[in-house]
Amino acid sequence: MKPLLRLSTPFGSALLIALAISGCGGGSGASSSVPTPIPTTATFAYLQDTTTGSYPGVPAYSQASAMRKASTHVAMPRISALVNIVAGTQDAYLVNAATASRTKLNSVSGDYRDIDLSLDGTKVVFTAWDSAGYSQIFVADVSNFNNPSQLTSNDTLDHFNARFSLDGATVLSTIDQNQALSLSMIPTAGGTETVIRPSGLLKCWSPSLTLDHTTLVFEGQESSNVNAAIYSINVDGSSLTRLTNPSGSYWDWRVSLSPDGTKMLFTRYLGSGGANNIYVVGIGGESATVGATQLTTDGYSWDSIYLAGYVVFVSSKDNQGLTGNNNIYGMNVDGSNVVRLTNTALEDAFDLSAI
Repeated sequence: MKPLLRLSTPFGSALLIALAISGCGGGSGASSSVPTPIPTTATFAYLQDTTTGSYPGVPAYSQASAMRKASTHVAMPRISALVNIVAGTQDAYLVNAATASRTKLNSVSGDYRDIDLSLDGTKVVFTAWDSAGYSQIFVADVSNFNNPSQLTSNDTLDHFNARFSLDGATVLSTIDQNQALSLSMIPTAGGTETVIRPSGLLKCWSPSLTLDHTTLVFEGQESSNVNAAIYSINVDGSSLTRLTNPSGSYWDWRVSLSPDGTKMLFTRYLGSGGANNIYVVGIGGESATVGATQLTTDGYSWDSIYLAGYVVFVSSKDNQGLTGNNNIYGMNVDGSNVVRLTNTALEDAFDLSAI
């Protein structure tokens, strides 16, 4: 493995030590001998694409799919006169993992790209294509999904990978402007957008915000010849730091921070056509003496999200990576007791650009 690159340190010294994951059941994702009840607060939002077979069973890591429509920007009709979202084949759902109850949020299928539920369970943020053919950010109360507030309206660039900060006060996203990528922060209530373009990186995607609102954690790539890894950067654009150290042809992507801000989940992709598995490490990242802990071993799991005391993720593990039929699964924070939470022949995901 090549040495871990640390350009500078945005975290306190206490956070530079990756926290050990105690009681891990070998990181295998197998059921433990004493099942842990799913927390009753484990609720999440996801998208379902009703067009079967539209997405591969194993993501070809490139984020190219996120921009498959962004390069055309073709004007399309709205789903209604009041909502600037075009019609599509995606529906949004709210699911409680403990009870398996599922609620459809939208009344008309739209062209949604990604969705995230605030940790308090009251709001969703999502991106969708507007009538000019650009991907915009929308925020809605869970009880009023069909009447969202539009946070962005710039029809010269696209937003995707939208998610809430841990406290729900900020929306994070990736900006794509003619294939040039930047990181975005905008208040959930609306206001001025802050754009961060990390100097020294060729590409950057999918930011999360630390609990103290000082640091972005995201996936980045230094050059076309270097694997993607997880990085952090201060919100003022200073102190770029590499947090993970994928070796060989591996790539690290899709990072999610724990609600207490001490750990991060990410997906490690094992090269072209290879496996995807979920890992966890302390917020300080990997080092010469501390590595990430592998939580899944099936090779078909990615895009994990921390809930309160629980983890949900996307997988095609039950059809062994065949095209289509990606579903949502859940597991304990140590990788044990994997449960299938959606079971359809359709495409289920948090972010359709990550398939």
